[in-house]
Amino acid sequence: MIFIIIVAVIILLIFFRYYLSQPIVHKVTQNQLGKYFKILLYRGYDGGYTIIEGSLKKTFLQYKKYITENEVYLEMSFPKAKWSQEYYDRLKEYLEKREIKYRINNSSESPIEFIDINCSNDIDFCTALTRDIFVNIFDYTDDDLNYKIKFYDVSPKDEKIGF
Repeated sequence: MIFIIIVAVIILLIFFRYYLSQPIVHKVTQNQLGKYFKILLYRGYDGGYTIIEGSLKKTFLQYKKYITENEVYLEMSFPKAKWSQEYYDRLKEYLEKREIKYRINNSSESPIEFIDINCSNDIDFCTALTRDIFVNIFDYTDDDLNYKIKFYDVSPKDEKIGF
């Protein structure tokens, strides 16, 4: 009997540890998106990031915060992965047509190539870029622009990190 109780307690502890370690999912509209970029920019640690998932398809964008001696900035990275293959070249063409600077990151640290866009600390640019990619690359309509956002390595306190 004691053995069963001990096993049950261990299973509960494992479950709660897993559950509590999962990031909170925020459901966000396009109009609310800027507020969430501010959270990443101000409260994110160096290397902190957010995943923005679309509501209709298995599509997402990743924005990451970097802190250097000279600046604090956000960077959008788009992978050339199995799921994103059909969008990758379309995104490159879109960025070139709009004269948005990007770089191809095919570092030896990762087997996957990325399109990286330095967004500086421009919240409006991040918000507009996200909308444009979801509408023009992922083929969403403006009515479909509802996102699920998860943060990683972001302070729960209302503070400014790196500024």
